[in-house]
This record gives sequence, C-alpha cells and structure tokens, in this order.
Amino acid sequence: MSECKNWLQDLTYTAEIVLDEDLAALQRMPDRLRIEKYNELKSDEEELLWEFKRECPDFLTEAELDRLRGELRLARLLLTASFYVDGQVPAAMRDDFIDAE
Repeated sequence: MSECKNWLQDLTYTAEIVLDEDLAALQRMPDRLRIEKYNELKSDEEELLWEFKRECPDFLTEAELDRLRGELRLARLLLTASFYVDGQVPAAMRDDFIDAE
C-alpha cells in the first residue's frame, strides 16, 4: 500500500503546485515551463486512470478518483488560461477544452 501512496503523491504533485498558484503567478512562468507542466499533468491524468487504477484497484474509491482527476484537469485549465491572450493558446492545448460560445 505504501507503494500506491507514493505513486499517487507523484501523480498529484504537479497539480498541487499549479493549484497553489494564482493566474498572475502562472503567467509570469516561462512559456516553455508552462507547456511542460501542462504535458506532465496530461500524462499524470492518463497514468492515474489507466495504470494506477489497474495496479492499485482498492486504494481509492471512485469518488476519490474522480476528485483527483478533476484537480488534474483544473490545473491544466489554469495553465491554459495563463496563455489566453486575444483568444490564442499554444497549439498543444488548443483542442483540449471546449471553445467559448
């Protein structure tokens, strides 16, 4: 179980750091670093849903898994919003969220 706990902490670490920052602080980060963090969060979410869930099936309830997935997505959304200037975001982020109507 301790292996699952450590793995989960690794998967959620970047999201915790991003969610602790405000939008202005994220905007001051270098573009390249924000893109790297975004890609890391996307990878963490995928790993959580496919590998972690399979290897540690009884470690989290479905509600806990949904909450963590939501935090990972919220962190990605904040990073995307930090780029949003005149309707432009990096190409890698462009199609991950629904466009404003």
